[in-house]
Amino acid sequence: MQSDGIADGAACWANIKCWKPVFICHDLTRETRGYLVDDLCDVVIDQNARLIAEQSVIRLLGSIASSAPYLTKKFIEPRLIFKENVPIQ
Repeated sequence: MQSDGIADGAACWANIKCWKPVFICHDLTRETRGYLVDDLCDVVIDQNARLIAEQSVIRLLGSIASSAPYLTKKFIEPRLIFKENVPIQ
């Protein structure tokens, strides 16, 4: 079982009526979604892992099939997800 270490610490800060540290998570998962909803996490930086993997495979296959020295790479912009814009599951 995974410990929620930082999330537990953020929950402790929620009980103190003073400043709260900024808590940033990476990748939107069931846990990080819960942290956002419960106001433990401030923002999640989410990247489309499937699109990154597909692009990598296409580049690999393209480099095998082509004699071009370099295939162009499409920039995959990460999403910033806040409590106000959490996508519906």
